[in-house]
Amino acid sequence: DAAGTKLPLSVYDTLGRIDLAEPLAPHGGQLEFEIVWDFQIPERVFRRFGIEQVEQGEVIQVAQWFPAVAVYDDVHGWNTLPYLGTGEFYNNFGDYDLSITAPRGWTVVATGALQNPAEVFTPTQLERWQRAHNSAETIEIIAPEEVGTDEAILDGQGPLTWRFRAEQVRTVAFATSNAFVLDAAGLGDTLVQSAYPKEGLPLWAKSTQMLRTAIEGYNERWFKYPYPVATNVNGIEGGMEYPMIIFCRARRSEAGLYGVTTHEIGHNWFPMIVNTDERRHAWMDEGFNTFINYYSRRDWFPDSE
Repeated sequence: DAAGTKLPLSVYDTLGRIDLAEPLAPHGGQLEFEIVWDFQIPERVFRRFGIEQVEQGEVIQVAQWFPAVAVYDDVHGWNTLPYLGTGEFYNNFGDYDLSITAPRGWTVVATGALQNPAEVFTPTQLERWQRAHNSAETIEIIAPEEVGTDEAILDGQGPLTWRFRAEQVRTVAFATSNAFVLDAAGLGDTLVQSAYPKEGLPLWAKSTQMLRTAIEGYNERWFKYPYPVATNVNGIEGGMEYPMIIFCRARRSEAGLYGVTTHEIGHNWFPMIVNTDERRHAWMDEGFNTFINYYSRRDWFPDSE
């Protein structure tokens, strides 16, 4: 819908074409339109997103979930290859205002800086969250023993809306759960945090420091992480990266968790910042990331080869 006019939509595989009433003006022409869509999150993971049932509730991870404008570049013009199987998206950069409404007692983490912490955290959680920004040590915002208790739920009735703002990113993803432990630490201007169910313990108590160590190393060797938040989420997805948020499944070993953590956050340098056409050239982001991961492993395991 554009200014009250319905725009015809034709769907081809995973792509849609919108026919405009008149051509978009060249050299800076603009068009605003709205799309209403919905889909059902699968119970089982279909790569990138899904739901995990855990003892204290469920963990929902959602990514590659909304209509995005195809990239027009100076190599192929409009990029109209369908996205099938594990094919990655090739995206434009943009600014996002994201609002996620969830039942009271659920925690939401997402791409972007949380805009309304006082409206979703209890006063105790808010104080911890604020303190974590300036702490090199991990601070528990929602401790394991607090998950699901009345003390961990903001007073009131009805659902809560979590609002996030992300600027100049390729896409946005989010996760939500009524079973999340949440902890965080600071690294310069970045809040580094982890969200995980108790099934991730005791290993995931190290996640935030692992993520912090990986980012710190990349800051020194490549260029500074440009985002205000970095979040590691434990759920059903094995390993996947998005701006400011990564999904990591590992629960069995320290080497496994650090390996997937540094690999997925490494993708924030390439291709989340150094943008590439992953649909055609997936080897580029995986190849470069494997290279930078080699050095990062030694940041956590200094005696490794």
